[in-house]
Amino acid sequence: MYPPPRVASTLDTYLASLPDGLRSLPRAQIKGNVLDEQIGWLDEAGVRLQYSAGVQDEQIELLAPDSWKLDWQLMQRPGNIDMQLDLFGDYRTNVELYPRFQQFFRDRRPPTLLLWGKNDPFFTVAGARAFLRDLPNAELDLVDGSHFLLETHGPYAAHRIRAFLARATG
Repeated sequence: MYPPPRVASTLDTYLASLPDGLRSLPRAQIKGNVLDEQIGWLDEAGVRLQYSAGVQDEQIELLAPDSWKLDWQLMQRPGNIDMQLDLFGDYRTNVELYPRFQQFFRDRRPPTLLLWGKNDPFFTVAGARAFLRDLPNAELDLVDGSHFLLETHGPYAAHRIRAFLARATG
């Protein structure tokens, strides 16, 4: 793994962040591309739910319907749902890389800002805190938001990112 000198963002790299029901799934043998538990997320209501799950009632009006409606339109292209299922089924290959990412964090200790939706049903707060084991100087900001944090907290996130980058690159 030869990362660039500066990493602008990273994806989750800790099993602790996955909800209990999904922690074993990436390691499971997945046959074909049929994952009954995931098919429900890939219809119109499921795509909308990905945006709204965990969003507080008073924030729901901040969700622009264009986002999930565009996702749903793109999802309906021929073969796209099968591709999404294949990607989810292949998530285990991401999990196999987690130790390498974690070692990189321990070795390099890059400046890190973790903006995390504390109500995210897909990547839990435990995963955010797991980063701190390998990055003890990371800034963890648990925001009262969900998975698509920028949809409801865009201006706040932009402010935090700008301030962090000014300090980290100053």
